[in-house]
Amino acid sequence: MKAIKLFTCTFFLLLIGFNAFAQQKYVVSGKVVDELSQPLAYATVLLLQASDSVMAEFSVTNNKGVFQLKGIQFGKYLLQTSFLGYSTTSNAIEVGSNIDYGEIQLLKVDKDLKGVDIEAEVVPITIKEDTVEYNSAAFKTQPNANVEDLLKKLPGVTVEKDGSITTQGEQVQKVLVDGKEFFGNDPKIATKNLPADAVDKIQVFDEKSDFSEFTGVDDGERTKTINLLLKEGKKSGYFGNATAGYGVPDDVYEGKLTLNRFTRSTQLSVLGMANNINDQGFSFNDYVNFMGGFRSLMESGLGTFQNGRPSAGLSSSLNSGITDALAGGLNFNYDLSKNTDLRTSYFYNKIQNTLLSTTERQYFNNANNYNTNSSTRQSTDIDNHRFNYRFKHDFSKRSDIKVKGTLLYNEGSTTLIQDQKSIDETGATQNNNSSSNVGTGDSYDGDAELTYRQKFTKKGRSIVLRGSLAIANDDLQSSLNAINNYTTYTDSILQRQFYFKDQLELGARTSYVEPLGKGRYIEINYRYQQQQSDLNKDFFDVDPSDDSQVLNENLTNKYDNTYRYNSAGVNYRLDREKYNASIGLDGQISELDGNLISTGQMVNRTYRNLLPNFRLNYQFAGRKRLRFNYETAINAPSIEQLQPIVDNSNPLQVYEGNPNLDAE
Repeated sequence: MKAIKLFTCTFFLLLIGFNAFAQQKYVVSGKVVDELSQPLAYATVLLLQASDSVMAEFSVTNNKGVFQLKGIQFGKYLLQTSFLGYSTTSNAIEVGSNIDYGEIQLLKVDKDLKGVDIEAEVVPITIKEDTVEYNSAAFKTQPNANVEDLLKKLPGVTVEKDGSITTQGEQVQKVLVDGKEFFGNDPKIATKNLPADAVDKIQVFDEKSDFSEFTGVDDGERTKTINLLLKEGKKSGYFGNATAGYGVPDDVYEGKLTLNRFTRSTQLSVLGMANNINDQGFSFNDYVNFMGGFRSLMESGLGTFQNGRPSAGLSSSLNSGITDALAGGLNFNYDLSKNTDLRTSYFYNKIQNTLLSTTERQYFNNANNYNTNSSTRQSTDIDNHRFNYRFKHDFSKRSDIKVKGTLLYNEGSTTLIQDQKSIDETGATQNNNSSSNVGTGDSYDGDAELTYRQKFTKKGRSIVLRGSLAIANDDLQSSLNAINNYTTYTDSILQRQFYFKDQLELGARTSYVEPLGKGRYIEINYRYQQQQSDLNKDFFDVDPSDDSQVLNENLTNKYDNTYRYNSAGVNYRLDREKYNASIGLDGQISELDGNLISTGQMVNRTYRNLLPNFRLNYQFAGRKRLRFNYETAINAPSIEQLQPIVDNSNPLQVYEGNPNLDAE
């Protein structure tokens, strides 16, 4: 018996000791050099599990060729080192303490080798100048995984709960497929719907602006971009996947289908999805302002408008509650010739969201403490259609033309029912109110842009001409029925609200660049912009006895206005190997002409401003960089902000316009 107890105690002591030992973290360090023992900066060093080659940690050498792999647990690993243009090495190591591996020598690969078969090793990460490239073969995913699942495996890449992607400290704004747009500028459509097993490499880089790419003059603007390089077998032919699932007892479901037909000149993708598990598979950006209008009409009983258009807000609720999502779309990219290409996509999505919430709040006041209990039921139904297009033709290596634009249509409805009660310290009800809001509406937006670019014989000399057109229309209606009970009296509100706005915007811009010498340029630019708006905001009080409507003139507002500006400026740009900088000054004249139909007043304002700008991008050693931007712009007051009319549409935020407001 004593022997058994002794054995048991010894076993547990050994187990505890082993666990403590296994949980210790160690550091593996070393230096990567070439055949002449010169340090190789930015070489990739990976530590792979010896059993299955899954990556445990990675590092990039500094400008002295030194690397450190931190937080390594006890175990057997493969230390893999790679550098572009050099052979890859793999060395077995066993970690049980901190390890200084010393120098790792890489040999240059002979580019002229012929008739030699080389067995390629899987290099998980390669750094090519400003691009970080991940090899998908080094990151294992489950069958039927999508690109988002693959991105979650990549070191240095973070995928948030809402599907947004962050890498190198910045949010990814664009996802390309073999260098081409995929369903416009919504990264989530590509990452949530393309299968992971179709991807060969994932490239992460800062894409330069169209201006920089064409003129060769770096303006410092960057867009964090991911480019998905497809496997050779997927670049020609059909591929896709389909998944479906159903769960009880909550009757949850999910279905997804993607089908792709790719050739060297064509990309055709069709996708569809449906679920009720709050996985939209796309971004909310298209209709955030549209649905925000209903939210603003309903807040605080009577609703608010900001700058003539309903303020955004409802999109946040779509991430809560229970959401049924239905979506489908088609993406078509076609290279008509070596010099001409077409990019188009259509996407439809439907959201049905139900949100139930209960809130209890306690307020502390020296004179009076009280509690509030509230319950909310909100249902939202949104339909969204989006069409993107882009056509580009190269007349020659020196000139091209590009047309691009977007058409967007939204329609939807929302219902918001709220009940609230305030209770004092004694438990007595001080007041209670209930309200019901119903809103419906639709909106459409469209924009088009035409750009012509021309390089001249003299290197660095170029001109860019651009024209733009945009239209927008909002048509929203809302009804409010509210009852407020106080200790001494009761009041009620029965109201209908109508909001209609038309907007037309025209723009033109030209930019001329002249080289002044090696890496020095001067840019002269001119811009004209004009925006015309018509607004009708009608509020009617309703008589519940016969449902008759009486116009509430205090809350009703109608106007039309035109805002235009002319801007001319000059920028001096300096482009060097490690840095680029620019400094400039614009002069802008802005004019606002408005007709306040409700009051018969006219508004005329002119603003003259000088707008300086400065930009610096500096590249330090070790892939560290500094970006500094200083820009100035004019924010002219809106017609509503200039109207000397009291707006009490929101009793908690009553304001009156100031005709003496200046631009800021």
